[in-house]
Amino acid sequence: MKQFFQTLLIVSFACFSLGCSSKDDPIPDEEGKYYFRFKVDGTAVDYPYRTGVEHNLVGHINVRNAGEGPYVANIGGIRILAENNKNVISFFMQTPEEVVPNKKYGNVEVSGSTVPESFNLGYFDPNGVIYSAAKMGSYILGDAVIQFTEITANNAKGTFSGTLGSTGPGGGTVEITEGEFNVISFYQP
Repeated sequence: MKQFFQTLLIVSFACFSLGCSSKDDPIPDEEGKYYFRFKVDGTAVDYPYRTGVEHNLVGHINVRNAGEGPYVANIGGIRILAENNKNVISFFMQTPEEVVPNKKYGNVEVSGSTVPESFNLGYFDPNGVIYSAAKMGSYILGDAVIQFTEITANNAKGTFSGTLGSTGPGGGTVEITEGEFNVISFYQP
């Protein structure tokens, strides 16, 4: 099952990074408007928005297949696109109800959060080690919570935290605290 979540994290990141490229229409960052900031085991991490031909901080919120089925939220950030599977934070959630601001979502009930059908908060550290807090069916790994504070046609903003377990060799956990993001959104309300 850990292999499944490792694959889900990689596929989730690939979908977010490939689906959000804009080769012809870069969006300039207005004085640090877009970001991913958090602490890993107490150490501050910052992924600022990088202008250019690719988006390194993006979100797809309330996506549905042909207007049917579950709602999907997929957000992520990578420090530098060329690093590949290093310095990446990615979140994927699937829920039967529309994702809304000011509601907490988690892979387990944490601080009154709603537990969606599927949930994965993943983190590739600077060495490429994968950590995850996930829920798929009855399988649970770690614990995490995310809360959107703003969802518009232009951006998705919110907070997150959790204890993520390693899905790679060696095991171990990381504690993510004080997480906050503001990413370019591809949601159309």
